[in-house]
Amino acid sequence: MATDTVIQLQLPAAYHHLSMLETPINTLLNQVEQLPDRTIVAYNIRLALHEVCTNIVDHAYKDVPEGQIRLTLTFKADTACFVAETCDTGRAFDPSQVPQPDLSEPWVRGYGLFLVHSLMDEVSYTCLPEGNHWRLVKHVAVTEGARDHYGDHQLCR
Repeated sequence: MATDTVIQLQLPAAYHHLSMLETPINTLLNQVEQLPDRTIVAYNIRLALHEVCTNIVDHAYKDVPEGQIRLTLTFKADTACFVAETCDTGRAFDPSQVPQPDLSEPWVRGYGLFLVHSLMDEVSYTCLPEGNHWRLVKHVAVTEGARDHYGDHQLCR
């Protein structure tokens, strides 16, 4: 049985630190043999994770200069899933209060969560006593030849 690979990071809640996410995402995805569209998959995961972290900086830590974002990035080899989890101690958030964007009307802001849900296979947010927790999952598509190695993409747990 293949083992999970986990990378943990703690970043100051500032936009310029989000560029540090590219290397660990690529490192985890480089473990996937025969990954079609590797560059696109990595870009989509990075974009979704950047969007969540940007919202943490903008909203959870608004007016809080010392905020931190804890990230756990995991590649689950047995199910070929990439899992990104964030935790922050900023303000709580109610995703149900965010309206769906009307794609027929031009908007300047408000596409973030829509984009995250569009790019990832599973998205969840939980407000826990220790902080806010986001969980993003991408089922990594592999070619038929690699399917025996990675399984049938069961739900990532």
